[in-house]
Amino acid sequence: MLFHMKLMRRLTLLFFVLCLLPFALFGQSSDSYLMKGKIVSGEDNTAMAGVTVIIFDADSSDVQTTFSDKNGGFLLADIKPGKYTLLVRSVGFVTYRQDILIEKNIYGKEITLDPDVLEFGNVEVRAEFARDSSLTQTSIQRISATSVQELAGGQGDVINMLKVTPSVTSTSDYSSQLIVRGGDANQNLFYLDDIEIYSPYQANGAGSIFNPSVIRNLDFYSGAFPARYGDRLSSVLVINSTTGNPRSPFNADVTVDATTATATLNGALPFMDGSWIISGRKTYFDSFANTYSKAIVTKNDIAFPDFYDFTGKVQLRPAESHTLSLIGLFNEEIIDWISQEDQFGELETSRSKFLGDQKSANRAFGISWGFNPTSWFQSKVYTNWYRNIGDNGLGGVFRPGVVPRHVSGPGGWESPVGPNDKIAIDYQQNYSFDKYSTGSRIHFDLPRNSVEVGGGIDYLKNNLDVDLGLNAYGDSVFTSFENTAGMLEAIADTIQSNNNNIRYSAYIQDRIEVIKSRLFVRPGLRYSYYGINKEDFLLPRFSLSFTPSNGFTIRAGAGRYVQSPGFEKLIEPDNIFNISKFQDVSGLEAETSVQYVLGLSKVLSDKWKFSVEGYYKTYDKLITNKYELRERLVDVFVPDTHERITTLDPANYTFELQEVYELTDIPINNGEGTSKGLEFMLQKFSHPDDRWSGWFSYVLAKSERTETIQGERITYPFDYDRRHTFNLILNRGLNDKWDVGVSWRYGSGLPYTQPIALKPMTYTFEGEGYFIADFDTELIQMNPDFGGVDNINQKRYDPYNRIDLRIRYKNQAPGFNYFVYLDLINVINNQNVQSYKYVMYIVDPNPEGTDPRFRRPSGAELKKEPIFMYPFIPSLGVNISF
Repeated sequence: MLFHMKLMRRLTLLFFVLCLLPFALFGQSSDSYLMKGKIVSGEDNTAMAGVTVIIFDADSSDVQTTFSDKNGGFLLADIKPGKYTLLVRSVGFVTYRQDILIEKNIYGKEITLDPDVLEFGNVEVRAEFARDSSLTQTSIQRISATSVQELAGGQGDVINMLKVTPSVTSTSDYSSQLIVRGGDANQNLFYLDDIEIYSPYQANGAGSIFNPSVIRNLDFYSGAFPARYGDRLSSVLVINSTTGNPRSPFNADVTVDATTATATLNGALPFMDGSWIISGRKTYFDSFANTYSKAIVTKNDIAFPDFYDFTGKVQLRPAESHTLSLIGLFNEEIIDWISQEDQFGELETSRSKFLGDQKSANRAFGISWGFNPTSWFQSKVYTNWYRNIGDNGLGGVFRPGVVPRHVSGPGGWESPVGPNDKIAIDYQQNYSFDKYSTGSRIHFDLPRNSVEVGGGIDYLKNNLDVDLGLNAYGDSVFTSFENTAGMLEAIADTIQSNNNNIRYSAYIQDRIEVIKSRLFVRPGLRYSYYGINKEDFLLPRFSLSFTPSNGFTIRAGAGRYVQSPGFEKLIEPDNIFNISKFQDVSGLEAETSVQYVLGLSKVLSDKWKFSVEGYYKTYDKLITNKYELRERLVDVFVPDTHERITTLDPANYTFELQEVYELTDIPINNGEGTSKGLEFMLQKFSHPDDRWSGWFSYVLAKSERTETIQGERITYPFDYDRRHTFNLILNRGLNDKWDVGVSWRYGSGLPYTQPIALKPMTYTFEGEGYFIADFDTELIQMNPDFGGVDNINQKRYDPYNRIDLRIRYKNQAPGFNYFVYLDLINVINNQNVQSYKYVMYIVDPNPEGTDPRFRRPSGAELKKEPIFMYPFIPSLGVNISF
């Protein structure tokens, strides 16, 4: 049976290839010619993608416009014989202009663009609508490193740049995680060149491990991504690194601002036409941000990380058409924090404090060899190693007592704990995830086809060791806490997982020109095998572009996507318990998604473009925690006396044995979901006439999840279901030395689950039910009751509203360039709520000394205390390059 399945897959792939071959037989007409070439940067000799290439005739009429591809290649086809002017331009580079005579096909034309030292560029998203009709890919945005570094309020970080793109919902200012079109944060795929990075996020919104000083540009696929990529459901971010300047022996660049210092060195090597670059960052975010936050009283218990990283690259050209690249990454992050925890039922006056520390690190090294003998053939072979390690801890002690009697039956009793017993937690979490990868791909162009074939194999070593570290008393009441305390809800108390497995994949995709310069289609097919659960898949992908008239393009895309289970996908720096929520993942099926995208773009002028893109995504077999029916002693409130605080008096309760559904640490494929939305975007390009650029976007979206719980299908809003999002980015050059930038983000409130009541904390000992109580007052400790499944995410936070402003001065001095900038983050000081803490307060209407016979009912109420996001934060920075 297995043999027949493999045979069928091979025959399917062969049939797919044979179907595409006839298109390659179409030639071009004999009365026209073509020009193929490549565009490289004069700064570091690397290929430049997304560059505008225009050819004008003798009357200065625009005959044809195209854009360079990811390899810097461009194609101008169907050109009539005659004299023309070739114009090549890109933001931040000097415009290239040349008069040419077309009387034959021109191949291998290489154009070098020199950087414009006085033009630092504009914040510009080169989205799919900024490309010509031959590019079929939907939902792709190409962003330059300059844009990343110059975004107002972006702190020079890749992740912060993505937060203002239409497809992304930010979870909070204090989180770097990205929610893309209704997908979970662990459904995003990250690449640094060809190295897959599991966890690029830094804790509490400090940014990512990607240093913009070594980035050429980045490609962000927000949906329906091509067959080259797999094992994720939502998005792909590809970081394309830059190289050193092969024309200069030494260059340096230093940037210092209020939170981070960055130094970058690069230059030429004396052999193999080589170059090198190394860049390092060190933050003092922890001291500045915490000090400033306390000074303006934000009421937050947010700790900021102390991190440093180094990224380096060497590129050699040992022979013509051959390129050898070596890249390395070293990153470490440490956070020490104190949390005042309100999830153990204490009163506002007696909250417990917990000490925590997080240590994480990323290591990566990769080698790649490229062979590009002609403009129509490119190949690449690569091998790399990546490691993600973490050592996280949480410790604390608190003393919930047990009331000196139980109410489940008559008679005396002996307390299972002594008056000095305390619950101690010493949570320890250690993990290391190693990945060894090798692969290759080949790309070749034919007159009507552009074919890419590739594949690779990964060897994964995952080690996870988790111990909740409870003492004997804590262990005996753990069940009570994990079912009532939000901090410990449904996590495994111990995990020891050592799993080694392989995964491999192969793909083919072909862009076919069906109608010359008008209609292009790109079918694709991906094969994936996952050793962790021994599943394999054939995954079709498809995209097209159609240009019915000049400047108006229609694009569509669709595909099936899968994501294998694995602890490496659960790493979440903002929640160290996330990796512990499942006991084991090896027996699970892969999560799946089917996606459809349709987009329209219209060139309004040489300055303006408008686009709209709609998407629809379905999810199936999502991994969730299992609910199980269990017998528990459940407290029942029967008010009988008001002598003390009525709802906190154990004399007013009894216990009954009931069957209840409880969340467990057992993972199952029980989740489904849908995401749909419309994204509108109006973009203004920079122009010498007016010196301003930017974009405005609006997103209308909806995302839901469905689980089968207690025998019923329950549908509720996704945790990050943001229905309306507005982004406005403006950049204005005042003159040659001064410019300003503004970033405005507005989003409707995210959903959350609000408690509906308070419930007593109980635990069972030798078949008897007890209340956990304060030893001094003998009052029951309570916890928020979040209700049943019908209450999940039924409330919403207030809208998010933030405006950032940047003012920059740039100039030259003998031997170096420099600029100074002032960033004003959240300039309107809006108090955006990230979440709420819930704290219990006594409510007693009886004056002190009231006769017990005349006391009225009393109780406790739950008040929510907001945790705010970034306050107003000024940041001054300076950059010097020489």
